[in-house]
Amino acid sequence: MARARSAWARWLAGRKFDDVSWHEIRLLSALSTRMAELDPHSPFRPRIEGLARSHWTRTQLALRESAEAIEILDHAGIRYLLIKGAAQYAGGLAGKIRRILADIDILVPPEQAARAIDELVSAGWSGANGESAGYLRAVGDIRFSINLLKGRYGEVDLHRTAFHYRRADRTADDLLWASAEAGSLNGQPVTVPSPAVNVLITLAHATASQGGDWALDVAKRIKHQTIDWDTLAELAARLRLNLPVRAGLLYLQEQLEIPVPAEVVQRLANAPSDWADKLKLWSNVRERDERSLGEKIVNRMTNRVLARRGYELPVSDRTRLAVIRPQALAALAFFRTSRTITLRPEATDWSTHAILALSSGNAASKLVIELEFHVPRRSRRIYFDLSRGRKAFARIKTRAGGSMAGAMKRIAAVVSVPPGGNAEISIEACPTQFVRPVAPGLPSDVTDALSFRLVRAATI
Repeated sequence: MARARSAWARWLAGRKFDDVSWHEIRLLSALSTRMAELDPHSPFRPRIEGLARSHWTRTQLALRESAEAIEILDHAGIRYLLIKGAAQYAGGLAGKIRRILADIDILVPPEQAARAIDELVSAGWSGANGESAGYLRAVGDIRFSINLLKGRYGEVDLHRTAFHYRRADRTADDLLWASAEAGSLNGQPVTVPSPAVNVLITLAHATASQGGDWALDVAKRIKHQTIDWDTLAELAARLRLNLPVRAGLLYLQEQLEIPVPAEVVQRLANAPSDWADKLKLWSNVRERDERSLGEKIVNRMTNRVLARRGYELPVSDRTRLAVIRPQALAALAFFRTSRTITLRPEATDWSTHAILALSSGNAASKLVIELEFHVPRRSRRIYFDLSRGRKAFARIKTRAGGSMAGAMKRIAAVVSVPPGGNAEISIEACPTQFVRPVAPGLPSDVTDALSFRLVRAATI
């Protein structure tokens, strides 16, 4: 065992700072707090402890910069709860073990999710995948969570539900909020769920997690806080999360010898569950990107069954925005319409944003537009978001680059425009991801929004 630890330490100590993966960072941080006990004479101990301190420092910077989002929600009068790792810090349970965070998880009531997104986007927070502000406003009330970034370290994951899936139960949701408690993050007053609800949320995410933070977090709470096990079991059963919660408690009880009441585990075992619940749990034991084809098929099949049984499940952004790929035949639409739109002079200038004025702002219509841009040096995805008012209604998606780099490329697309009082259509080129300021990243022509110009437009 000591030899294995020493080999792992040698390998990790030789890694470059930016080459260490997120899961390795978590292992590194946890190991560093016990290096003196595990291998006090290891020559790699200073290197490992130095890396751990560096990543822990990054966490503190992220906490400090992300706190602005909490202040914005407070100022707007939007209720929130800090959950997961942020709740550990707010409850004073994370400092000594150097708990690593990538972001602050914030839960807001579903009916306030869209307004919370609007407040944060208006304050300069951006989507992790480069979505426009209109895009984020359009999906704010259907996405389970949205990652928003700002500055060099700021990142929040804004949730409208604390779970990846669960049975809809508004009364149970009210109980989550009714038991909220006061906490403190970086000296700022915050609200967090009760210990029992924190454990429920953590265990509900555990089966879909690759890391071991969940086990450390729950063990810490059981050791230092009083858990209302009856509330935990009741909420898990009502939300039909008894299977993942029981699986997590059994692991803590049997593998880590954490004192979990046996009657609670038995109560969860007796709670209702059927084949769809069991298949959903089985298909969620890995991260989405690492599921096998069979697991993906099972997950999709069980989602259909569970949706008919009153479960809340993630839905695609496509239910709110049309994603359109340009077609060569779309340009032919210009030959069968006489309703050409007169373009404003600034719309034909090179820019990442253009405004198209329709003749009427009330009725729905079909719009055909033609854009042109310079082919980038590297092959990449290219997005253009179309908005009416403050919300996007469609996204044009294409790909170009490499071959014919620097040449002019034209694309045409037919878009259905929803009715609305605003006669102006905003067309915005979007980056492929958020790039931190002064942080090394991909070349700008791979990530930045591409300048374009409107060639022509018409209604059909």
